[in-house]
Amino acid sequence: MRDQDVACLCYNTDVVTFHPDNTITIRDGGYTTQTTANFIKDVLRIGAGIKDHDIVLFGGSTPTRLMSKVKLQAEGYARYTVIESGTHYTHKLRRKRMTELRKSVAPFMQYARGAVKLREGVFEADEVRAGMEELGIDVLSFAQISLGTNIWNVQASERRERMRKFYKLVSEGDAENWYNPLLWLTRSATTSSFSKIRVTTQGITQAMDDLLIALHPDALESIETPRGTIKVDRYARFVPFVELANKEKA
Repeated sequence: MRDQDVACLCYNTDVVTFHPDNTITIRDGGYTTQTTANFIKDVLRIGAGIKDHDIVLFGGSTPTRLMSKVKLQAEGYARYTVIESGTHYTHKLRRKRMTELRKSVAPFMQYARGAVKLREGVFEADEVRAGMEELGIDVLSFAQISLGTNIWNVQASERRERMRKFYKLVSEGDAENWYNPLLWLTRSATTSSFSKIRVTTQGITQAMDDLLIALHPDALESIETPRGTIKVDRYARFVPFVELANKEKA
């Protein structure tokens, strides 16, 4: 109990806090997990679960995203009205902008797809490591070398610097110097770390598209989602890069 508030802790987080004015604050403390959702469900006797990388509450007339913090007004046993919640956005691809970005790496991607087909999608892991070492890249772990957007334990700013280095190599360089960047992209387009790296042309194309969007978040249009509407954001993995770009503009 703190200042007449009653906090219910899940591990070290005040997940559910009851206030004297009959309101309730719910926080995830950065832990968007089924454990947190189950804790909320057990304490408040309302529905709670994971959807689209967020905790969703089903205790009112419409579902509500937790989005790290929500405030409720108690209306009776297991009945609540949302009085404070954050704004959720989904994202849509700006196709014209994406076409422009793809053109900037089109020669390299033609080269890369041809090389993958020629190698039948198979590269030696030792060759890939050697190629990245020639580029001056530390190859101790996948998280330290990947150009992907889903490396959970690496900050967006760090990932973006890595992507910028790669983008400069393939957008400004010439074909004579593209093989090692190809190996880097190949390693990022697969999670395999055995003696042979297997990749597809579709895989490297998707990896490049992801990199372009992460480097140029203006390729995405943000659309506000009305409260009570739970829409899946196909581009949610780019939100850290969108937020980083917005922070730098501010």
